[in-house]
Amino acid sequence: MHTWLCPVEQTSAQLMLQSEYLMAPLSLVVIQRMAIVGGGYFLGAWFGVNYTITPGGIAVLWPPNAMLLAAFLLWPPRQWPWLALAALAAELVADIPAFPLWAAISFGLINVFEVTLAGLLIRHLCGERFTFGRLHEGRAFLLSGPLLASALAAALGATIYVILGRADGGYVGAWRTWWFGDALGLLVLTPVLVTATRWFEQNRWPRPSLRQLMEFLALAGLVTAMGVLTFIQNDPGALQFYFAPILLLPLGLWAALRFKVHVAALIAALISLLAVSHLVAGIYPYPQVSSGQAVWLTQEYLGIVVVVTVGLAILMHELREQREQLLVQELDLHASNVRLEAVVDERTNELKRTNEKLHKANQRLKALATTDFLTGFSNRRHFEELGQRQLKRVAAASESASLITFDLDRFKQVNDRYGHSMGDEVLRQLSNSVNNELRPSDLCGRSGGEEFVILLMQADSNQACQVAERIRLGIEALNIEHQSQVIRVTASFGVAEWNGHEALDTLMQKADRALYRAKRLGRNRVEAEQRER
Repeated sequence: MHTWLCPVEQTSAQLMLQSEYLMAPLSLVVIQRMAIVGGGYFLGAWFGVNYTITPGGIAVLWPPNAMLLAAFLLWPPRQWPWLALAALAAELVADIPAFPLWAAISFGLINVFEVTLAGLLIRHLCGERFTFGRLHEGRAFLLSGPLLASALAAALGATIYVILGRADGGYVGAWRTWWFGDALGLLVLTPVLVTATRWFEQNRWPRPSLRQLMEFLALAGLVTAMGVLTFIQNDPGALQFYFAPILLLPLGLWAALRFKVHVAALIAALISLLAVSHLVAGIYPYPQVSSGQAVWLTQEYLGIVVVVTVGLAILMHELREQREQLLVQELDLHASNVRLEAVVDERTNELKRTNEKLHKANQRLKALATTDFLTGFSNRRHFEELGQRQLKRVAAASESASLITFDLDRFKQVNDRYGHSMGDEVLRQLSNSVNNELRPSDLCGRSGGEEFVILLMQADSNQACQVAERIRLGIEALNIEHQSQVIRVTASFGVAEWNGHEALDTLMQKADRALYRAKRLGRNRVEAEQRER
């Protein structure tokens, strides 16, 4: 992979591997999805073995890989290893009765390789959310899955069949059989599973109109009748001219033009299943050729039907969305013209409102320049400016003052364990607890990451220690919930009393020494600096 990418793209790929593609923990959701994938994969394998293999031993289409690829496209890559493990287990259960253990494991790994390769390529080309709603998504699916991944997996699978001595048509025949069966399974079933799931995600319990329901039932009935009359032909008589397989293609086009993508994909799947059921029963729509060639021709025909039907449905979906966007833009343009006329009529009032907004914006900028946005406390620079001003006023009035500095204990562990967003939430709740213990005249500031200072007016050392103790107990009592866990923090406090003439920096240094002593003595405590005499 790295040889395909320039250095900038390599960095992006590495970041994705570090985040999106890391293996998810085994949760209840993952277990449920493993059960869905494992059960669906096994049922697909059972259906493939019992209902898609012709009397000549050719699997017309292989459903399990389509189920797994749909799961990969619907669910996050971090869950893929678990889903692949469930699919591998289902593969072993399905294959062991008919193959040696090593062959069953090999087949399972090949199928997982095929789907993983297709899923990674599609994710790389289309992004995180895949919907079959854009032509480039359909193109990426066709190239990455049926054409590339299935062909590569078939090359590996054919090798296993040759080793087992079951490749009656040689390596090339086994490769072609595997490739066509896997590719057709992906083409027929993956669009149905993905688009139907996305549709139900958006609509929950959809209620189509009676007209839509009747049109769909009529189309499905016509497809069924035409399919039976088409694929039952095994005699080169006159009826075959009127009911050639190509006549089913217009019905697929009808579905693409009239319905959403998931309905068109369902109609294409119905045509495919009708063809498969007749092939499995030994009824071939091409009596002029051998049974093997008839199967391959039918597979090619079904591939064309699915690609044309689903591709046209995607195109129509894209055109409808573009038409809706143009309509919205026209409405927006009309509304803009109306608003512009109103703006011209009220120019004077608008200028006044603009000036008011500028004034408020300046006030907000001033607040941002002086206030810590997380806690609402003053930032360090603003605290020092106000603190010096307050000390001058206190000195003129011969009043007392004290300073508290406190630091959250082992706060880095909270950030490392729960993330910085949770650390920010701790600081927000801490600020509420601190404000409950302060008077309007007190000044609180955030001096660092988890360091805070409080300047108390008209308070000696003993009073400041009492305030610090109440704040300490309030912080200790905080219960901050995070993903069914409770985060608790503590803080260490240092208290220093102002001597009446020293600078704010000196007072903060005294409080810091007391704080360091609190840290050394075990944290989560209040220590006071002795006042100099």
